[in-house]
Amino acid sequence: QEGEFQLAALYAERAVGMIAPPHAIRSRALLLWGESLTATGNLAGAEMKFQDALQEMPSEEQDGALFRLGNVRMKLGKRDEAREALEAIPTKSDHAPETIRALAQLELDTGNFRRAYQWLVKGQREHAEFFLDGWVHYALMKCAIAESQTTVVEDLQRTAEERFPPSDPWITLLEAAAEAYYWEHVRARPNSSIVPDRAVGSSSVGQLMK
Repeated sequence: QEGEFQLAALYAERAVGMIAPPHAIRSRALLLWGESLTATGNLAGAEMKFQDALQEMPSEEQDGALFRLGNVRMKLGKRDEAREALEAIPTKSDHAPETIRALAQLELDTGNFRRAYQWLVKGQREHAEFFLDGWVHYALMKCAIAESQTTVVEDLQRTAEERFPPSDPWITLLEAAAEAYYWEHVRARPNSSIVPDRAVGSSSVGQLMK
């Protein structure tokens, strides 16, 4: 809490060494160890600690570890492994909104705009209060541009101008992307291949997208 991450890592290491595995308290120490390593830039070490924590952690406590593991894997460029961890998080988890955002970002980074669009729409539908910012509109704009959906591009630009101040850096990027699209495309393809996923009743966020 005081930002002394190297010291925190040392204390976590001592705690882990004092408790015989497997143990719930030991798993929490491993989690804190991983968080401290993440903060100091030791991402590979953090990934190992999060994996170790998951091996000893009660199933009802694993969503936080899975979220941290997924994010550190994204930073390491391990996108498939990151997706696997994030999609395993239960849909009712407190981490579900930020998990959906992370999955949308992951798909944007890999150029899978159709999948990214599905995650973004899911987030807007199920966690609206977490999907009202400029980044979401910019991400939706990237998806619409990738599918040459001129009407959607126009609607997103108009909505963004109504809802957000021009000082919002994401809106600046959105405007620039829209103007570049208008310049390069005379007309869009007639039909959109971006369709929101409507699956319900699954036990994890990944299963909802299958």
